[in-house]
Amino acid sequence: MGKRKRLDKLEKVVEILTVLKMPKLKSQVMQACNLSTSGATFYLEWLVRCGLLDVDKRVGEAFKVNRMVYRTSSKGLDFLKKYGELLSFMNVCSKNEKYILVAK
Repeated sequence: MGKRKRLDKLEKVVEILTVLKMPKLKSQVMQACNLSTSGATFYLEWLVRCGLLDVDKRVGEAFKVNRMVYRTSSKGLDFLKKYGELLSFMNVCSKNEKYILVAK
């Protein structure tokens, strides 16, 4: 797997976790993150297995019977926080990049 493909996957994971801070159905995730059915299935199942998403079955007027509702877990929120910290760190480093390049 190439670097760009891994970055795309990480970016998609961050996008999904961000969208799912509020509970949503799979179809809503597909629309918000521009995913196909198979893509949404892959990411949602994988993120649930990793513990980054929680899933609930909802029954009621707002949800059809036995619809799966996904939301970012506390572990997923922690992941987003650490990802944000990493981006902040990288922004600081990129501002000092001219000094790093001279030092080599």
